[in-house]
Amino acid sequence: MDERGSLANRINLTILSNTLMIVCGIAVILPFVVKGAAAAEFHSSLSYTGFVFSFFMFGMLLGQILNGFMVKVITLKNEIFSIAVIYLLCLFGMFMVTNIELLIPIFILLGYSFGALVTIPFYIISHSFGGKSRSSRMNLLDLFFAVGSVVLPIVAGEMIVNNINWKYVYVAVLILWAIIVIVLFFTKLPNINHAKNDADEKTHFSRWTFNVYLIGFAIFLNFLSFMGFTYWVVNFLVDYLHITPEISNFGLSLFWFLYGAGCMFASIGLMFVKVNKYIIYSVIIALIGYVMIIYSVNGIMMLIAISVLGLGCSCIYGSCISFGTLLLKKPSPRLVSFFIASSGVGTMAAQFYSSYIQGAYGIPAIINLSIIFMIFVLIIILYVSISEKIRKTGALERTE
Repeated sequence: MDERGSLANRINLTILSNTLMIVCGIAVILPFVVKGAAAAEFHSSLSYTGFVFSFFMFGMLLGQILNGFMVKVITLKNEIFSIAVIYLLCLFGMFMVTNIELLIPIFILLGYSFGALVTIPFYIISHSFGGKSRSSRMNLLDLFFAVGSVVLPIVAGEMIVNNINWKYVYVAVLILWAIIVIVLFFTKLPNINHAKNDADEKTHFSRWTFNVYLIGFAIFLNFLSFMGFTYWVVNFLVDYLHITPEISNFGLSLFWFLYGAGCMFASIGLMFVKVNKYIIYSVIIALIGYVMIIYSVNGIMMLIAISVLGLGCSCIYGSCISFGTLLLKKPSPRLVSFFIASSGVGTMAAQFYSSYIQGAYGIPAIINLSIIFMIFVLIIILYVSISEKIRKTGALERTE
């Protein structure tokens, strides 16, 4: 029986995919929250600690790119089990190191594992749904990613304030890993590699267009924008507005809470609004949030501005993936990998560039650059929308 034909298995797949996204949301946000405590433990500067932690994103990028090929030689179930084991080994390594540089290979391996892991739910959705349903469900995946990003800073903040070592925040994630492993034993995962060989793939899947690459670039710029800012938002609230660390961590959670709420709204709104228009509206809201951040003079104004930014950024990623796949009549599975890898490149680049900018020019310069990147996202989506409309109009005229 096909795995989608069993109601129980579909429920298990839903639980599994959503829990995987929660864990990935936690994994991505962890370096943002614990790098200050890690810097204190290793007696390292904040900018250099940020540089070390950014290797997690480098490994994540590798996993996102290479997993499109790994699924040909390993089943999704065995891959998830393997990643769970790797997580335990990396966790053990964290407690063994006494030099901050020794964290680099651990973060690369850990990042690679989560880079591969985050592609799996998107593979399942892109192979199971189409049209508006695909746009809606991909934004729901982003919602659960945001759930992990909302809860973790609150939990981590409480643990660190109570003098619990930052490494135990990673230990706490084992609770979710236990759920994943248990559900995995009772779930049949789909075979996403439908093409038997490269020749079949060239026959069945559409050739990528220039606009497809532009969408990938827009995803890159989007992550370069908001991840560059959120990577330093806690330090910005503490150092520039003199807000307590607890409230500052709440500010980061607030961003991801509104990010998740926006994904939930998008899953409904995209059933009635074209996905490209929804992206444009979201980018404009994000730009309004950035402007509010610049002119915020106290903690309350800043928290409101961060909330607006989170709402604006919420559906850009999932909607761009859906928009990009809908540009082609028969998109290949690797197209999803390309879009996810674009987000990985943007996230990694955001941490590298923002660590340098923070040390050289300060966090306000990061905010200004984030605005510029988001403006380019708006320009790209407008261009792709207009060019696709012209292309379709020309095709209709030729058929007449």
